[in-house]
Amino acid sequence: MNFIVSGDGVFFTEQGEGRTAGEPAVFFRLHHCNLGCSWCDTPYTWKTDEESERWSLDETVKKICNEWKAGNADGKVLRLVITGGEPLLQQSAIIELLKMPELENWKIEIETNGTIIPSEEIPPDTQFNCSPKLENSGLQKKQRMNPEALFTLAKRNTYFKFVVKNEEDIDELIKTYDPYIFSVQKNRIFISPEGVTAEALDEVTDKIIWRVAKEGYILGDRLQIRKYGNMRRK
Repeated sequence: MNFIVSGDGVFFTEQGEGRTAGEPAVFFRLHHCNLGCSWCDTPYTWKTDEESERWSLDETVKKICNEWKAGNADGKVLRLVITGGEPLLQQSAIIELLKMPELENWKIEIETNGTIIPSEEIPPDTQFNCSPKLENSGLQKKQRMNPEALFTLAKRNTYFKFVVKNEEDIDELIKTYDPYIFSVQKNRIFISPEGVTAEALDEVTDKIIWRVAKEGYILGDRLQIRKYGNMRRK
């Protein structure tokens, strides 16, 4: 069984968003996406196949472990973030990857857009970082919403993240998504500002910070933008 991997492959960095922001991690970036958001910061994972590669399971595990060693994060929690694109398009391969003994002691995060139902074969302690899309993505509602997938994710170890530009986006997420994730505690819902520069993030944050607090959500950030700018990590 093979993965279709983005040109980024694997790289050591820090988680930039959500519950484990700032924690060292190896990112494993898969190719292909079933959406195509207007503000996507990784369009090379779905707009073209020119960068895609096929990796075997053994090759993948070796690269992941070697990248962690190169990161010199001794004493830190072993963490693998499977990202994309949309990783759950390749969840059969992910299931087999997570069975590999080399990853037995790793904390696993899978990033997803919330449109694909995760398999019950994915270990229950796997953390899902689900980022449902709003109208600001440029996508029609029927493209970016799958109620059954959202209900399923809400019952798993899932943290939700919404990327917003303004208060109107917060109004939309409450109206559109609350019925499907109402069972999730609000401290599992992160609201992150949209932007590809630190200045843009600050501008949006100033607009929404009081509203996020009022609704009881967690104000998120994008540490990778603040540290590296809108640059690819290789």
